[in-house]
Amino acid sequence: MGNSQSVDTPRHASLPTINSRDHTGSPTRIPRSISSHTSSKSSSTFSKFSSVRRLSADTVPSTTIHPLQQSSKHLSPYNLSAETSRRTSSSSSRRPSPNPSLVALNSPSPEPEKYVWVAGRRFHNVEGSEYLYPCDEEEIDRLHVMHFMVRFAIQGNYLAPVSDSLRNGAAVLDVACGPGSWSMEIAGEYPKSELVGIDMTSMFPSEIKPPNCQFIRANITQPLPFDDGSFDYVFMRFVNMGIEVEQWDTVIRELVRVAKPGAWIELVEGDVERYRVGPCIKDFDTKLAEVLRGRNLDPFASRNLDKLLIKHGLINVKRTFISSPAGEWAGKLGQLTLQSWKANFEALKPQLCLAWNISEEQYQALTSACLSEADIHKSYENIHFAYGQKKPAQRD
Repeated sequence: MGNSQSVDTPRHASLPTINSRDHTGSPTRIPRSISSHTSSKSSSTFSKFSSVRRLSADTVPSTTIHPLQQSSKHLSPYNLSAETSRRTSSSSSRRPSPNPSLVALNSPSPEPEKYVWVAGRRFHNVEGSEYLYPCDEEEIDRLHVMHFMVRFAIQGNYLAPVSDSLRNGAAVLDVACGPGSWSMEIAGEYPKSELVGIDMTSMFPSEIKPPNCQFIRANITQPLPFDDGSFDYVFMRFVNMGIEVEQWDTVIRELVRVAKPGAWIELVEGDVERYRVGPCIKDFDTKLAEVLRGRNLDPFASRNLDKLLIKHGLINVKRTFISSPAGEWAGKLGQLTLQSWKANFEALKPQLCLAWNISEEQYQALTSACLSEADIHKSYENIHFAYGQKKPAQRD
């Protein structure tokens, strides 16, 4: 698929001002254009590089977001007091049964979950999956942080034009939902809509959740347990490290199948390559891309999401990306992004230490240097978005 671009080339999208959808404050304009100049400083750990490009900082949004604590264990995407929990449980018991077309009643029960432990982290043991990340409590924390980071960066939870549909009551599928952060926020904000989250491991909540939200264990590389045309909106985010090159067509075909005529499908993926970086981050990203290719995963699939949607017949396809800065220099968004990078390094540590044949101490030294470089070079990452519409049914 896509080819890596030079780290010297900022790739900021031209985005309109996006109004906040999560009541976090006044609308915020996302930074996009950055001018460059040459830095005379360069550092090295494990590898040396020649000149490093350094760019001046832009203004970063300062809108208040979900309070940051020392540990993301204190964060919950759907905060419920004890009284609210009781009301939710009570209302849930009185709530009519979910739409039958959204419940996988006729599909066989999933096989019992199997796990393996590597360096103290729990990983799924799903046959045929090359997914690099763990499925434990620490991973739940990491996914929550990523959710808050993206929500802050775009001042909302989605870019597809689905607000009216969600307000009026839509059937929504959250593919690879993880701990359900996105599903539960959408369900809480749009009580008329029905949310279904699916993931191959049961990291999602089983009890405390909005009454219009349910979760099902299902593997996205297999046929989904839903009828054709079941959903008004299908959302899939951060699955690139679990989908092999030849599986992308199968996955997108299934998303289109379960979408109703006229429904919207939105894809969100991060970019393995980071920008305005020092030698340590460049070394890490280059070696990570090699590991992904060795597992038949495309490190740059995020840059071709729109082409996948067009290939599978969607219309009105739009593609864009936002640049999320990392480091104290970039305010709250920079803090969230840096926290996400730190958690990402930790999550990948068991697999990458094995792949690179290095000790945990060597890995820790490299990633610590990467985090320090983010502030020095004012580094950032790109997050890609693409959405499109399934062709409406033809009228007689």
